Amino acid sequence: MNKPFVPVFVDFVQGIAPNGRTFSVSKSYCLTKASAVELAQILADLTPEIVDGPPVPNIGNRFVYSQTVPFLRFPDGKVRNAGVLASYWTGALLVHAEQYCRTDIADDYAGTELLP
Repeated sequence: MNKPFVPVFVDFVQGIAPNGRTFSVSKSYCLTKASAVELAQILADLTPEIVDGPPVPNIGNRFVYSQTVPFLRFPDGKVRNAGVLASYWTGALLVHAEQYCRTDIADDYAGTELLP
């Protein structure tokens, strides 16, 4: 029997706003690299590549973050924050987590082109 995916998040990523104020980034945006590797293995048939980026990428973003976090980039050019995808495995409907994750990846929405 396969071990269930239990994502691990980083809960100490900080951001600095343009006005100098600091804030904590929601850990749901900040998956550990090891958990990103596990998630990429679950989605191996989609051939994701793990890339690093700011927790909340934005064109023209002037926010600074204490560290980058993993994203999954797919051959069709879509990019998803690995933490956001892994969050499906933290809810009450775990039996549908992979289905919801794949639906998220399949959807076209703005913001998927923001990482280099």
